[in-house]
Amino acid sequence: GVVAGLAAAVCFAGYFLIGEAGVSSFDPLRVILWSFAVASVALNVLNPLTGFDTGLLDDKVSLLGELSGHRVPLWLVLTWVVVLGTVVPFFAELFALSFVRATTVTVIAMMEPIGVSALGWAWFGESLGVVAVIGCGAVVAGILLAQAARLDHDEPPLIT
Repeated sequence: GVVAGLAAAVCFAGYFLIGEAGVSSFDPLRVILWSFAVASVALNVLNPLTGFDTGLLDDKVSLLGELSGHRVPLWLVLTWVVVLGTVVPFFAELFALSFVRATTVTVIAMMEPIGVSALGWAWFGESLGVVAVIGCGAVVAGILLAQAARLDHDEPPLIT
C-alpha cells in the first residue's frame, strides 16, 4: 500500500544520494556491484528465497502480446528482466552520477513510467485511461519544471 510505496521512494532516493557519494570515490561498476550485493543479502534476510521451484526455470513460456507466438525458457525471460530491467538501468544511472547531480539523474529516471506505458501499448496493445494520461502528463510537466527550476538556480547567467 501507501507505506510500501513511501518506503520504496525513500530507498530509491537513498540509492541515488549514496550512489552520488560513491561514484565520487569509486568507479560506477564497483558501486553497483556492492549495492546489489548488500541489497541481495538484506532482501534474503527479510524474505529468504527458499520456496522457489527451480524446476520451473526450464519451462517454455509465451512472450505474450505481439510476441505470443514465441516461447522461450523461463530462465531467459528472468535473465532479460534482471539484466536489462535492473542491472543496466541502475549502472547507467550510477554512471550518469559521475557527470551530473543525483537530483538531475532522479528527475530523468522518472521518465520510466512514460516508457513503460509506451512499451505496454506497443507490445501488449494496452491503452491508458484518462487518469493515466493525466498522470503521464503530470510526470513530464514535473520533470520540465524541476529542470527549469534547477537551471534558474544552478547555472550562471548567460548574459552579464
